[in-house]
Amino acid sequence: MRIVDMFKTIITVKDPNLQEYALRDAWRRLNSGVLEEHLLRHLWKQFNFSSKTFDFFIYLMQKFGLVCEKKTQMGDERVFYVLSRLKPERVLSPPTENRNCAVSIFHDFSGYLPDDLFQRGVTKFIEKFQVEDNEPKLSYEHVELYIGKLHHVVLNVATIKNRRMFQTTIIRLNISNADQLSREDEPSPTVCKKVLDFLKTGLKNFSQKGARGVGLTMYIPCVCCPNGDAHMHIVRTFDKNVLPCGSRGMEMTRYNRLFGDSMPMQAVPPSHVAVNKPEAPEDYVDDVTIETVSEKIGLRRKKFGVRLGLSWSEVNKFNTHKGEEAVKNMMWYWRSKMQSRMQHQLKSLCVALGHYGFKTFADSLFKGDTESIVIEEQAEQDCFSDQDLLFICDNLPIGWRKLARQLGFEQAVIDDIITYNHQWESDSNMHMLAIWKMGHSEKQMPIMIKALKKTGFDQVAERVCERHDYNDKAVYQNNCRPQVWVDDLIETSYMSLRTV
Repeated sequence: MRIVDMFKTIITVKDPNLQEYALRDAWRRLNSGVLEEHLLRHLWKQFNFSSKTFDFFIYLMQKFGLVCEKKTQMGDERVFYVLSRLKPERVLSPPTENRNCAVSIFHDFSGYLPDDLFQRGVTKFIEKFQVEDNEPKLSYEHVELYIGKLHHVVLNVATIKNRRMFQTTIIRLNISNADQLSREDEPSPTVCKKVLDFLKTGLKNFSQKGARGVGLTMYIPCVCCPNGDAHMHIVRTFDKNVLPCGSRGMEMTRYNRLFGDSMPMQAVPPSHVAVNKPEAPEDYVDDVTIETVSEKIGLRRKKFGVRLGLSWSEVNKFNTHKGEEAVKNMMWYWRSKMQSRMQHQLKSLCVALGHYGFKTFADSLFKGDTESIVIEEQAEQDCFSDQDLLFICDNLPIGWRKLARQLGFEQAVIDDIITYNHQWESDSNMHMLAIWKMGHSEKQMPIMIKALKKTGFDQVAERVCERHDYNDKAVYQNNCRPQVWVDDLIETSYMSLRTV
């Protein structure tokens, strides 16, 4: 508590008894993030520190990124930067990366960037890279400083797709010819790699020690939308030639050259990059969106995957992973599948999100009202797709077990389905219908309509008929009992689905 009392006199609390008129200029500079040694001694005079103890607590604050000492050649008094003292204010964003002289990378902390993490990380960055007698430009979430004589670095908090990220922009200062930029006008690969190495180690340490459970992910902006809201790609190593984006892909040559190993990357044949028909960039679902969606969906991933257009068997392939990793892997697979078929990604995603109660988030992604999105669904008249089964599940009341027994399931099989889906209890009805579909390749519609009517789900039966434009008069006229399954057919279908 004594240490807290010491630190809060610098960072948070202004003691009126310590605000002497003679120190008004030093207080003003402290409010702008610059702490002079004589003011620090004045704030700590009540603790009666020796010189050795005074230096120790300065070292302690430097170790945890609360302050860093300014490099200077003049004067005996030390000066420190204290970013935690700064007040929140709006600062213009750094220049967009539309020229060769700048390059940006982003670091995400599981969608949440604590204020102290940004300030402490930047404090450590200034301590590492500051130039003597050169004042960095300090503000609450935006800091600019020089690295050497030729490079300028901007560190700021950027909000990308509802996620607060740590953005680092490296800018080369000496432009030989503004009209004809060349590779020599790019930031130096040596400087870029030094900055990246520091960010990897420094930010990772802060995220592990300062905030339990906060992961660190690196992103780069896509070059397909340099002047707008660019797509973002997850990058773990700079050893790939191309990242998936739309149907053409994003070339990684420049990032590999600036941040990767010194060995040049081999050129990628054009046939590996381009296809005949390009997809609109604004309809592409990027890695940031996938990360955000995976955090929101959680255990409802199976039905969400079917809602996106995957089959039930495809969704079950990702059961080996748990939590957000399973959702991310499933959505990456879905994105690649949509790209190969040249289908709308963002529209399908927003419709699925709106159905699962994330309409506000879906509207922000679509930048409009998602109710205006129309996706054509072709339903066969007599057979069911997995989307049709999901439609039945969405309209089916809690008593799906009655429908299962009417469709021919024995109680032991129903209990086994419930046990298998104990972590995803809401998926049991879809699991049951998927097994039923595997055992009926023909006449699925009349069997289902009859079973729904027998169990009292008349409204559900009517909606299914409307969806398929199906006339169920023949069902009413046929009063025979529902088809009884052969036991080995049920067991075979069920076991094959479990194996998948």
